[in-house]
Amino acid sequence: MIVSGVHSRECFRCYSKMLSQDFTFDKRTKHPPLDPANAMLSLGYVLITNEIGALAESTGFDPFIGFLHSLRYGRQSLPLDLVEEFRHPVIDGIVQTLVNTGSIKEDDFHRESNGAILLNREAFRRFLTAYEERMEKLFLDREENFNTSYRKPFQKQVVKMERAILNREEYQPFLVR
Repeated sequence: MIVSGVHSRECFRCYSKMLSQDFTFDKRTKHPPLDPANAMLSLGYVLITNEIGALAESTGFDPFIGFLHSLRYGRQSLPLDLVEEFRHPVIDGIVQTLVNTGSIKEDDFHRESNGAILLNREAFRRFLTAYEERMEKLFLDREENFNTSYRKPFQKQVVKMERAILNREEYQPFLVR
């Protein structure tokens, strides 16, 4: 499934309703993120994009050539394509949990001179701890009927992409059920 800008906008509009009312989140902003929720979303997306990009590159892919994201100088489009499947279950879920449990509050951020909002050092550590916990947390992979962590499906999806390209197999996205 290809997610268009309209679909993404609607998803984020709904996402804002799932966050504590103590947190401001009107819409998705990036380059730079302009509010605390966007700062955490951007940070999380960078983390999983780097993980998936390393896996794709180690498999022999040119990470700069993607399918959903167009070619842009200096941008690794393929990892961005593969991340789409994992943004909500991994990162959006982490941010929602951190916000709604009060683990990270709006005063855990500071504004840079360019308007960007960034986590302070201690909140950054808490975010990374939550990220690692989510990445290692076991869940039932219904496709293979065993418990796994998110890093295994990252690897599996890169292999599926490789098979889709080399063997002309249909690419099956990762689905959360």
